[in-house]
Amino acid sequence: MFRSKAITRFLLLASLFLGAVTFSFSQDLNKKITLKLSDVTLRQALTEINNTTGILFSYNPSQIPLGEKVSVSCRNKPLRNVLDDLFKPFGITYSIVEKQVVLKGGKKQQEAVPEDQTKYTISGHVTDSTTGEMLIGTAIYINGTTTGVIANSYGFYSLSLQPGKYELVYSFMGFNKKIVPIDLKKNEQISVPLSMSQLQMEVVIVSDKDNEDWRDNLRAGMINLNPVVLQQMPGFAGEADPIKSLQSVPGIQSQGDGSSYFFVRGGKNDQNLILVDEAPVYNASHLFGFFTSMVPDAVKNIDIYKGDAPAQYGGRLSSVIDMQLKDGNMERFGLNGSTNLFANSLAIEAPFKKNVSSFYVALRTSNLGWISRSLNHSNLILGFSDFNSKLNIKINRNNRIFLTMYGGRDEYFVKSSAARTSGINWSNNLGTLRWNHIFNDKLFSNTTIYYSRYNYFVQIWKENSDYWDSHIYQGSIKSDFSWFYSPELTFRMGIDLSAFDSEPGNIRLNNETAQALLPVVSAYKRGHINFLGRKQKVCAI
Repeated sequence: MFRSKAITRFLLLASLFLGAVTFSFSQDLNKKITLKLSDVTLRQALTEINNTTGILFSYNPSQIPLGEKVSVSCRNKPLRNVLDDLFKPFGITYSIVEKQVVLKGGKKQQEAVPEDQTKYTISGHVTDSTTGEMLIGTAIYINGTTTGVIANSYGFYSLSLQPGKYELVYSFMGFNKKIVPIDLKKNEQISVPLSMSQLQMEVVIVSDKDNEDWRDNLRAGMINLNPVVLQQMPGFAGEADPIKSLQSVPGIQSQGDGSSYFFVRGGKNDQNLILVDEAPVYNASHLFGFFTSMVPDAVKNIDIYKGDAPAQYGGRLSSVIDMQLKDGNMERFGLNGSTNLFANSLAIEAPFKKNVSSFYVALRTSNLGWISRSLNHSNLILGFSDFNSKLNIKINRNNRIFLTMYGGRDEYFVKSSAARTSGINWSNNLGTLRWNHIFNDKLFSNTTIYYSRYNYFVQIWKENSDYWDSHIYQGSIKSDFSWFYSPELTFRMGIDLSAFDSEPGNIRLNNETAQALLPVVSAYKRGHINFLGRKQKVCAI
């Protein structure tokens, strides 16, 4: 009984104390102040109020339009009224929590405008200032707001706004942010180069999901890996590997240590669609999975769709891996290479004409001779090779052409005698021709023609031309259109005409009599037409 009374007395005293603290702080908000600020940012106004009154403000920077300009003019006016007048135009509410004024963002109140109010469009490309490469996925938004867009796979963006003064922010991971002030009175074409920055550890902010930045949560099940991230991923024999880097992504598992084969959310390895500049690759591995069939330095960007893949990819049971290759340096000549115990690589890039056209060429060959020598087996032949090339031509502002070619080959043979060689070999070959066309500031199109071929051979007797052959050939022509209707809404539509030729496998013998006795497995051929339509909400307002 005594203990129950003591607890009751303690809770009563605590309540009175907290009530007194709250009342005391409430009294601080009723304190009269004199302040005069003209055309300053909201951030500067909050700082000045803090310096004048000692009041502390707590807020999420992504919710509060700190870059908006405000003016404050008051004389002997209660602080509460000053805050009400300051926050009302932005829909900001506040509450008192432990002697702090906690701000919560809302929607900025806008003056009513006629439905036919003219809007102007800002469009252009975002590039790397050093190489001229397009920066895929750059965020372009109005400073202090959540209104913005994302640059597409070719670095193009389009943002429609009402007339007025804005600060455009261009942001891409690993590069310095750039803020461009603009007085929007007509359609503007603004192409912005960004410079690379030194990576620095930022302050960790813990917040609930409702306060997440819209730019970090655009597409469910989609992950992007750019060169900055790829170079930090470990690879076999110290070489960065674009496919093995996927194994660090949640939901993707490797077949085993050192293997580039992977499984997504319980699916099979052949249920993943791997694209290189929009053309499919059917066997993306060398040396039985230890290496990826793509020169690592040639890869510019990787988009990974583990869930709901966009309609233009045609769909896959497990995932879509969309790799874009480097366009070539439009500013200066570049040369780099690497070597290790298993492979040597060399890459060259340079402009044909500065800021107009460029090329990129990469070559990789295996260095596996030491394996057969260490095994004292001179009849063992092991090897693989890759060749990447890309041509980038900017015809004018509205037209651009990309030509990509890739070839990869593996050979693993054993000479059982001077005149008999047997083993396996396979090859990937593809080519894509793409044409970007800008119809106007809101309508962007890309037309692609590609051809992809995969061959797999089991050499029974190579010198006698006896072998087992299997192949997949695919060709396609497609066009897709992006209509940037508003900052909140982008429509995508297109058409895809494709043809396939697949042969499961047949034995080819040089002896015609023996060949006639063997059954023939028919090749599978088909074509299809896909009409694609998609509506994409790119940010939440």
